[in-house]
Amino acid sequence: MPVASPPQSSRLVLMVSGLVALTLVLGIAAVALATYGESTSAWWPAAGTAVIAVLLAPRRTWAWVIAALLVATAASNLVAGRDLGLSLAFAVTNALEAWVVAWLLTRRGAAPRLATVREVTTLIVAAIAGAAVAGVGAGSAVALIEGEPWWSTAFSVFPSHLSAVLTVVPIALARRSEARSTGSALRWIQPWALGIAVVLVFGTPAQLPITFVLFPMLMWGAFALSMRALAIELVVTAAAVTTFTMLGTGPFALEDWGVLERRIVVQGFLWTFVASTLYVSAARIEQLTAVTRVRRREELLRSGILGAPIGMLLLREDDNGRLWIIESNARARRSLGLTAATGSGMEAPIDLAATDEGTQAVVEAVHASTGSDDADDGDRAASVDVSVAGRMLELTATRMDPEDEDTLVIVQVGDVTEQRQHLRAVRQALAAEKEAVATLRAADREREEFVASVSHELRTPITSIVGFVEVLLDEEDVNPVQRRHLEIVERNARRLGGLVEDILALTVATTARRAACDVSRLAADAVQDVSTGAEQRRVSIVMRDSPATFVVGVRADLERILINLLSNAAKFSPPGSTVHVAIDRQGDPVRLTITDEGPGIPADQLEHVFGRFQRGTFATENQVPGVGLGLAMVRELAHRNDFTVRLVSDGEHGTTAVVEMPRSPSPDFTT
Repeated sequence: MPVASPPQSSRLVLMVSGLVALTLVLGIAAVALATYGESTSAWWPAAGTAVIAVLLAPRRTWAWVIAALLVATAASNLVAGRDLGLSLAFAVTNALEAWVVAWLLTRRGAAPRLATVREVTTLIVAAIAGAAVAGVGAGSAVALIEGEPWWSTAFSVFPSHLSAVLTVVPIALARRSEARSTGSALRWIQPWALGIAVVLVFGTPAQLPITFVLFPMLMWGAFALSMRALAIELVVTAAAVTTFTMLGTGPFALEDWGVLERRIVVQGFLWTFVASTLYVSAARIEQLTAVTRVRRREELLRSGILGAPIGMLLLREDDNGRLWIIESNARARRSLGLTAATGSGMEAPIDLAATDEGTQAVVEAVHASTGSDDADDGDRAASVDVSVAGRMLELTATRMDPEDEDTLVIVQVGDVTEQRQHLRAVRQALAAEKEAVATLRAADREREEFVASVSHELRTPITSIVGFVEVLLDEEDVNPVQRRHLEIVERNARRLGGLVEDILALTVATTARRAACDVSRLAADAVQDVSTGAEQRRVSIVMRDSPATFVVGVRADLERILINLLSNAAKFSPPGSTVHVAIDRQGDPVRLTITDEGPGIPADQLEHVFGRFQRGTFATENQVPGVGLGLAMVRELAHRNDFTVRLVSDGEHGTTAVVEMPRSPSPDFTT
């Protein structure tokens, strides 16, 4: 239980103290009005106020409240004339009864209420348990202290305490928010009618059969009054019935009945009609709560339909297949062109024979949902696209088929005109794009075929030029000037041949199959091929000895990558410098590095130089021979073989080309 703030705590202390004082007063009155010579009272309303005092107090203070009740009850018995021993015994019994009832009502942790039939049952069980404790305790005390029969006291105390708790405690358990009356103004006649009936039945020497006149009056109160007003009425009625019977009037004041018989019958009558009335009132509250919940859900459904961002129709389909509009929003009526307006629970029929597009669209959607079996829990849904007034609408109908009611159909109306237009535009654009891609692919194939054809056509004359120049250079009668001219022709013819090979490598996709290649051997061969030209520039190429290292790739592509990188390194190295080649064969991938001692490449140009026809600043400013295809070809061939290639340089002192290649899992098949 939450800790109360100071004002609330003070108010609670005052309320509990007032109930303890009221218990004292009621105890004195009950003992004083007891039949002369009897050790127990005919009715003990103090039991009810004691239980309420314990229920109002926080559980941590129950011990103090019960102690206060024990003192108050003992004082009431002493003031009324009972001796000390019996007063203390009755006080302990009554305090224990209050604790038992309060504990049973709060044992689930929630605050006790009287809003359901189950909660009334809990109160009755708790009242019976408390009355049993009171009866056993009081009977034992009287038997031990005064020597009277145990059973007579127990059977007298049990019904008086039971009816008292059932009558008084509901006043505290009834909540205002749950116990409002819903009857008409005539409901205030009921208390007067009940009072007159009580006076007529119990205020006169009435006969026993007319006792049941009270029950219709009480049932009227159960339906017409709030739970709290009904509880107050029950307290007044119980007090009146008990008082009249004690005064010797009413159907239970028969001369041949003893005092014990009268008490048992009266109190049994009281708790019987109290329990019955409480059950009926609780059932009525449950019914009202259920009706309120259904009404709120219906209002929520209506507001959801009316305020929905899309068109909504709630339809009812009767056994004859006729459709009725229960609710619809403005979007649905505007989209479909329906003129039927609904609201305030009124239904409008749909003319199934109508020819307008909107009505036919609704009927079509409902009929489509009839044959749909895709939904769960018995609900069936179907969607149809219809054209209404030049707009494309999507209607989704969901059927709900309760067993004992007409079928309900919810139709969602969405205007998908723009959506369908966008979809058609996207499809047209996609088709155009596919056509453009096909055209580009065809053009690319034609370009490759043209380049390959031209390149092959260029190979033959270039090979002839190189061959005839070599023959002429072998002649002995060539003078130095002629030899120098022939060497220039040979050098440029070879450069032109290399350029043709680069163009072929860039433009024509290879069909060779990848296999295990010994990169150490291929690198050594490439070093040997490039060293002749490098020596003419007084550049040395040094490769550290490396055992056979196998990678996966196309041998021709790997050879061309190595030769281009080595040629590039030698071309940009100054005379007298050295190009270092190393292979790191540890791990996967295998890493090959080629490091030169040239001027380096600025960091912002390391990726730029891999572009086609792109050259570094140093090559451009110093007119280094080349057209900018070498590194582009290297990147393209590396990509084909799943290699990675990159350049590393500080921009001032040399450049390192790094090639990473996947290690071959098996070197058994090499190329």
